[in-house]
Amino acid sequence: FLETKEKLQREGLFDAKWKKSLPRMPSTIGVITSPSGAALQDIKKVISRRFPVKLVIAPVRVQGESAAQDIAHAIEALSRRGDIDVIILGRGGGRWEDLQPFNEEVVARAIFTSEKPVISAVGHETDTTIADFVADARAPTPSAAAEMAVPDISEVKRWVAHNAQRMKKRVNETVFSRKELLKRVKGRKALKYPYELLRGAMFRFEETSGKFRRVALEQIEGGKKRLDVMEGCLRAMDPHRVLERGYSMCFRVKDNKLFSSIDNAEIGERIKVVIKDGETICTIEEKKRT
Repeated sequence: FLETKEKLQREGLFDAKWKKSLPRMPSTIGVITSPSGAALQDIKKVISRRFPVKLVIAPVRVQGESAAQDIAHAIEALSRRGDIDVIILGRGGGRWEDLQPFNEEVVARAIFTSEKPVISAVGHETDTTIADFVADARAPTPSAAAEMAVPDISEVKRWVAHNAQRMKKRVNETVFSRKELLKRVKGRKALKYPYELLRGAMFRFEETSGKFRRVALEQIEGGKKRLDVMEGCLRAMDPHRVLERGYSMCFRVKDNKLFSSIDNAEIGERIKVVIKDGETICTIEEKKRT
């Protein structure tokens, strides 16, 4: 016993990090025990009283030769079933020698590799087997294991009633808040007098549009007046208008540049004199500053 225990402990099979959680409300429980023992009857009574669920019984020999192999095979078989939520491994009390199958390494490894959580309930409170160390949970008796596996139906009913009351309260609060919101929305002026609001909006729109039109027309008229003034100035500066008033313009014949000063004129240079109805070619004979 001690040698096997120390070996498995070194390998970490007893470590808490490998322990699987028990389901809160299982629908199907696998039970591995002797079909004729008191343990099975105790488990059935407790389950029936606390929280009736389906039981899948895997009958095995719980003492004697080949008992350990039978137990290991039963654990593996129930572990593979998709409908099993938790497994109870149990037997009633007995001599220490009668509990030896639950100290076998093959049983310990089957418990450790089980995909479903295993509750060990072997012997009495004073008996501790290797199966107890490896199992995900340990109960002192098969009856205690059954109590551990399922909740008390009265507690479940209270929990359901409590949550139903909470849900009802939340629904009522939600309905009340939506009704209040609907009242506030219905009381808004936009819903009570939509035509008046629309008429007021149209009036403000037309008033604003009229202001924009007046401002735009004023800016256009002002622009026209400024253009007329600028056009008059340009016409007054038109060289042809100057010529019509009796003035003339003189250009060099050689480069057609306008004379802007007498200093640019040379004696004997040919010039072109432009007047309102034509032009003449002249020669400069004399310069006189005025």
